[in-house]
Amino acid sequence: MSNQGQFSSSEVLTAASLNGFSQVTILNTLQTVSSGTNTSISFSDADEMIDVGNWHNSTQPTRITPSVTGIYLFTAQCLSINNSNGRALINLFLNTDVIASEDDNDGGHDLSLAVHYPVDSAGDYISLQCFHNAGVAKEARFILSAQLIRQTS
Repeated sequence: MSNQGQFSSSEVLTAASLNGFSQVTILNTLQTVSSGTNTSISFSDADEMIDVGNWHNSTQPTRITPSVTGIYLFTAQCLSINNSNGRALINLFLNTDVIASEDDNDGGHDLSLAVHYPVDSAGDYISLQCFHNAGVAKEARFILSAQLIRQTS
């Protein structure tokens, strides 16, 4: 099988081929974010709602590191930042590059984003940062997910 979902009539589906369809990691945590600083969101092993691909580990708690080259659906949410008097922002990174962001300039809204994006090599990782300028530290719920949509190698 050259690509996930491109089967020929002579191929036999293996467990590895079928398992490629179910690779997903979802993390969920509460974290306090200081005002005026970009804060990397950290997830413990206890924050794993599901980790079928074993892409999250406690040695790099801010990262999801997919092990399969392919196209992914990445999502992120920041709930209850409630910055009614300023700005709140989340940035989703692939390695050190921002690939998606959500910005609330009028305050008081939850933030969410979703993006389809390729992961081209082993060691690529996804991480999430949050910023707000409410003047005081704020606790918020953060959800970060990675789901393989199409394997490409």
